[in-house]
Amino acid sequence: MRTYWCSDHVVHDPGRLSQPAGGTANYYSEVAQRGVAILDAIAEAGLGDAVDVADPACDVPAVVAQVHDPAMVDFLRVAFGRVAEEEAWGAGDTPLEDHVVIAETFARADDPITSRSRSARAELGRWCADTSAPLFAETWKAVAGAARSAARAADDVAGGARAAYALCRPPGHHAGRSRIGGFCYLNNAAIAASQLGATGLRVAILDVDLHHGNGTQDIFWDRPDVLYASLHIDPHVDYPYYAGFADERGGPGAEGANLNLPLPSGTGEADYLDALDDALAAIAAFDPDALVLSLGADTHRLDPIGEFLLDTSSFARIGDRVASLDRSTVVVQEGGYHLPTLGQSVVGVLGAFES
Repeated sequence: MRTYWCSDHVVHDPGRLSQPAGGTANYYSEVAQRGVAILDAIAEAGLGDAVDVADPACDVPAVVAQVHDPAMVDFLRVAFGRVAEEEAWGAGDTPLEDHVVIAETFARADDPITSRSRSARAELGRWCADTSAPLFAETWKAVAGAARSAARAADDVAGGARAAYALCRPPGHHAGRSRIGGFCYLNNAAIAASQLGATGLRVAILDVDLHHGNGTQDIFWDRPDVLYASLHIDPHVDYPYYAGFADERGGPGAEGANLNLPLPSGTGEADYLDALDDALAAIAAFDPDALVLSLGADTHRLDPIGEFLLDTSSFARIGDRVASLDRSTVVVQEGGYHLPTLGQSVVGVLGAFES
């Protein structure tokens, strides 16, 4: 089982930021060390080759234009540089790499006045859903590398591999067609699914991150040919709040192609696995050729921003159940922020596809 990753992920490290006033201590938990911890655990477990997809050109797969508004992608590529130029950061004593761009205001899509400003910060507010997707001088390198990792893993599976793993940093499932947020910039799971679909495969997406993949749901909302199934914490009590409810079943013509299974805070392994079985039954009925697994390990009981009670050993059982579908599978990394258990949790899932 090959792992696809990008060594440029380390240049994007929100862990360097202090918490915002009044914020939680773990607001920027999506740190560079996450990728290192997972890669080390995979190597220690001997789970196969790790392929570095770093590219000096920082290109993204062509399929990204099908997943996201190309205008948003073009802006993300240059957003930091535009803000730096407009605010003359290069003229000061602070190195560019010590600066960060975070959205300050947010445009309303139904208000035509919000489209008048030519400021880079104004444009950022049009594409941002929240303040948890900071931009550093080289963030685009990591974002593009994560997208390439997802596409390469999908190519591997489309070419006949039983499974492949995309170690994506930053994660992606909160990124919608025209919104970034929740630590996410481009939707890696949607990129993998679209790459598989382009080869003629019928695809389902299973999201087991703690939080609902509102971005993935947005992208495939009107697509009856792609099933999105997610089990996650009740959006009444946690992010993303505005999506992930059980009555969200898909857009007109795609009813039933979206399955949300919200669970209460404090959910333990037994109830979690029961919900997983429900999701897997829906996927089996959909009968896809290939599966994309959005893998979050923030369901672990020790996760600093999690509210579920799974143990490290729970992830092997999750992996066994998913692998029992017997579908070619692209595993795409999403959340998981407790570094001491993160690598072993991920390996627990991946190991099920080695047997």
